[in-house]
Amino acid sequence: MKVLLTGGAGFIGSHLTESLLEDDHKVTIVDNYCSSQESNIEHLREKEDLDIKEKDVLDKLEFERNFDYILHFASIASTENYQNHPIHTLRTNSEGTLKMLKLADKHNSKCM
Repeated sequence: MKVLLTGGAGFIGSHLTESLLEDDHKVTIVDNYCSSQESNIEHLREKEDLDIKEKDVLDKLEFERNFDYILHFASIASTENYQNHPIHTLRTNSEGTLKMLKLADKHNSKCM
């Protein structure tokens, strides 16, 4: 499978990325590291089936491949970070979700 994972460097996203790669899937991560840690995926950087895009889901996103699944985990999860970036968090959760749904429709992908 080819999987797009937004928020792929976050706590849940990084573990999911690792699991998908172990199961021989091709994974593209989109993360702006706003509230995640680059170190969460550092050990995965050399994996051939991993593509990392340091971008915000609100940015223009273009991909060379189609995806079977789009997993949308981009969001600020901690209360402190959310309070420091409330508008960005709301936009990521609403506009980012809409963008991922449109991308899934374009690619005939399943979006979760």
